Amino acid sequence: MRDNILFESPFDEEKYYKIIHAAGLLPNIDMLPAGDQTEIEERGINLPGGQKQRISLARAAYMNADIYLLDDPLRAVDAHVDQFLWHNLIGPDGLLKDKTQLLTIHGIHRSNEADQIVVMNGGSISEMGQFHELMDARKAIYELSKDYCVKEACKEQGDMMGEEDPVQYSNGSTVSGLVFHSIQEQTEKADEELDDNADLITKESVNVGGIRRHIYRIYAKAT
Repeated sequence: MRDNILFESPFDEEKYYKIIHAAGLLPNIDMLPAGDQTEIEERGINLPGGQKQRISLARAAYMNADIYLLDDPLRAVDAHVDQFLWHNLIGPDGLLKDKTQLLTIHGIHRSNEADQIVVMNGGSISEMGQFHELMDARKAIYELSKDYCVKEACKEQGDMMGEEDPVQYSNGSTVSGLVFHSIQEQTEKADEELDDNADLITKESVNVGGIRRHIYRIYAKAT
């Protein structure tokens, strides 16, 4: 694992451990049979996807480049690891804070902390600017942000069901507690419908009689 991170660069102990900490790898290394000397099989098949992702980020950070091109770097990690990597490595307070980073992401997640956002649609640029500018334009970023707020509200604000005080988010959007009522009612209705149609096996109907000629013609053409 260490060789994979160093990628033939000279080993600098202080720099190395600072980077693997920022990449959230220390707890994983402690659990491996030979620590960071554990052999990684071809394509990293003996490692979970999240660990492979963080090893790749650590290798990139160790290169100390001026420009980083990161393709959806947080897609394979859990929510708490996502937050750790953002604060310690990728985000505006992380180890790469003074580097130019071009991140491709496939959602609204973390975009409000970017210096500049470029929205691609069908291979062309449909929007470009800072987060607040794109929110004011009320186009794709605005709609994605609104949908994201509702989804996060459903996941994280379960205890607020029934309250009518609006929930305030970092991007300035608010989601009223009434939305929770509506979503909960739809979920309960869906559950009721599911109970009424819970059988996986239904009685089949069988046709009895001779086979029509056009069926034979279709079969002959197919064979």
